[in-house]
Amino acid sequence: MEQWATELGWSTRRLAKLIDDSWIGKHEVPALLMQKDICRIMLEPVARSIPGTEGVVDLYLMPAYDDIASLFYDGHR
Repeated sequence: MEQWATELGWSTRRLAKLIDDSWIGKHEVPALLMQKDICRIMLEPVARSIPGTEGVVDLYLMPAYDDIASLFYDGHR
C-alpha cells in the first residue's frame, strides 16, 4: 500500500501501533498515514486473527478520524 501511494504522488509515514491479538499475543505493527495536498487518510491495523480473514485494517479520513471503511485480507484478496 505504501509503495502504491508513493507511486501516485502521496506522502507517506509509518506509525507504530501495539495490537494485543488473542492468537499471537502482543505485537507492534505499522499504521500508514498518507497525504496528498490537503487530503490525509490513514490505514490502521485492527487485528490479524479474525475468523474467515487473514487481517483487518480500518481506513480513516483525517484529521476528524472518520471511519471510511474496514478492509479485510483473505487469501491474497
